[in-house]
Amino acid sequence: MSTMKKIGIVGNPNSGKSSIFNILTGLNQKVGNFPGVTVDSKEGLLELLDGTTVNLIDFPGAYSIFSNSSDEFVMTKSLVNPNDPHYPDAILYVADIRNLDKQLLLLTHILDLEFPVIVCLSNIDQVNQTKVNEWVLLLEQKLKCPVIPVSARANINIDILRTKLQGLFQFAHIHSRRDPIYEFDPSLLKDTETLDSMFSFRNNYQKYLWLHVGKEITGDHENRMYLDKQTSIRMQIHETMARFQVIESWERFISDQHHSNTSLIKSKKIDRVLTNPFFGLAIFLVLMFFIFQVIYSWAAIPMEAIESGFGFLSDNIRNILPNHWISQLITSGILPGLSGVLVFIPQIAMLFLMLTLLEEAGYMARVVYLLDHLLRKFGLNGRSIVGLVAGGACAIPAIMSTRNISNRKERLITMFVIPLIPCSARIPVYTALIGFVVPYTMVFGIFNSQGIAFLGLYLLGIFVALITAAVIHYFLPEKERSFLALQLPEYQIPQMRQVLLVVFEKVKTFIIQAGKVILIISMILWFLSSFSWPGELKKAEELARVESLEKNLSEKETANLQDAKRLENSFAGKMGKLFEPLIRPLGFDWKIGIALITSFAAREVFVGTMSTIYSLGGESDEANLHKKLASEKRPDGSIFFDRKTALSLIIFYAFSLQCMSTLAVMKRETKGWKLPIIQFIYMGILAYFCSLMIYQYG
Repeated sequence: MSTMKKIGIVGNPNSGKSSIFNILTGLNQKVGNFPGVTVDSKEGLLELLDGTTVNLIDFPGAYSIFSNSSDEFVMTKSLVNPNDPHYPDAILYVADIRNLDKQLLLLTHILDLEFPVIVCLSNIDQVNQTKVNEWVLLLEQKLKCPVIPVSARANINIDILRTKLQGLFQFAHIHSRRDPIYEFDPSLLKDTETLDSMFSFRNNYQKYLWLHVGKEITGDHENRMYLDKQTSIRMQIHETMARFQVIESWERFISDQHHSNTSLIKSKKIDRVLTNPFFGLAIFLVLMFFIFQVIYSWAAIPMEAIESGFGFLSDNIRNILPNHWISQLITSGILPGLSGVLVFIPQIAMLFLMLTLLEEAGYMARVVYLLDHLLRKFGLNGRSIVGLVAGGACAIPAIMSTRNISNRKERLITMFVIPLIPCSARIPVYTALIGFVVPYTMVFGIFNSQGIAFLGLYLLGIFVALITAAVIHYFLPEKERSFLALQLPEYQIPQMRQVLLVVFEKVKTFIIQAGKVILIISMILWFLSSFSWPGELKKAEELARVESLEKNLSEKETANLQDAKRLENSFAGKMGKLFEPLIRPLGFDWKIGIALITSFAAREVFVGTMSTIYSLGGESDEANLHKKLASEKRPDGSIFFDRKTALSLIIFYAFSLQCMSTLAVMKRETKGWKLPIIQFIYMGILAYFCSLMIYQYG
């Protein structure tokens, strides 16, 4: 078992806790997981002045030791139970000095647990220095522990903080020897001997707190030493009010008459506009439009460069290596799999760059507040808006962005419905097919009919996502009360080092966690589309040669025809023909069945697969594919891709979960396959039923 000392970083949300963690650990950090819950911890290594290394644990932000959500309870569980693997040896408490009166409640809880504590007052560069000095002197006198004023943005007193952390363990016996802040009723400590055996040291407040939350930690709801719910809530209210009385007595020592908080006044003036139901929503939509333009336009260049780079690499390897299944595995399985992972990085990086900039500036908290009332009617909350908006670009970073939703039920619902929001990967499918449904015409002289149809598909996806969320909310049991509790931070200039560290962490997590699954599935799809029973592929190539001679095809056309025949007779082709009776009621044939299977790697693979099936070879763009599909006939001589068939296929791709990357990220975020499988089945049934209604009765 590791003997490395652990320091827990604790504080309210938006207190600057993560900034302090990042500046202390740099890139020497990892994302872990608290046992039994879906929330991630962040752990990092910090080398102290004497050369020893300690483990810093960045706990989820909370307002009180009596947490109201499963994610916040992670901190309570770790601090109350000495047997918890994340139980810290000491605490670094981070509080934003701009809102200090609202962030001292949790600190009083931590101090009464008798941990060695250092208090870190963040954002001191944003307030009057006189006020900083007054708070430092007052808190050191009242708390009997070191109080360090710092600024991660301006790199103020960070070295002093490192020095104090060194002394935290050397003088732990002094730092933890203080009078209790809250005098509780000793008669509550029932069955004291049993409680004593659970802890390595005697601590009355720790035992008292165990009476409140012990049954949630152990799952034992019948042990006599736990308080009943009514008594527990009554005592919690009583002690919280008593603690606030103490905090208010501290505040009276600080006189704010001679230093006005101009930044707070400015924040309130800006909030009158940004939180206004009309103007605030309009500004938010404009910002989201700009973010989408960034993701669509700016990300397109590096994404195309990545795809071109892998295509160039694949072509050169194919020319160098002999024609063998190993070289085919590299060029058609591994490299496309890696490309499928790395091609999403520009979108993920740019999306989280934009969202983190807005978060660090203090704007996203206002958006959450603004939209909470509306989204709550559908079983979501204000924090869901980030994921729903991001889903219009790509479901992968959108699902990852839901980590800021504290309520587990609302987070799961948000992740579940995000893939229903039309993403950029559907655009190639829509482009190839929408011309069969809506002819190109100008509307009012400035809009075109196909662009309006695109908008309709987006609105349809949003509508179905909200309806799905409302249905899940109605049937899914409520395990914890949902409410929005957040402190609106003051506006500030984002700290780029913090922003870039967040972006780096998100990209790294995607590559390591989701990338493994994507690569494996890509190799499986390569195998299915490249192999068949012995002799069948050679037979298919011979038939293609005979057919090319009869039709007097060129060498290039012959190669394209051979590729199409090989794909038709591969395991993937056989699966397409096997599924044909199932998808025939939707207007699809075995060729579309193959595309449905292979495009599970990514929806945009549809165009390439259909181009291969119809022998287009290198001319595999949407325009040429549209011409080829328009000439396709059914056995009875009727046009295959008529309006009903095309619309049926569009709707199928609009609702079905044709993206292995999304499933991989869902598995990563939910720590299991249960929800991704349910999500895949639900969206598949929804897509099938809607396509069936359109083709049969449309």
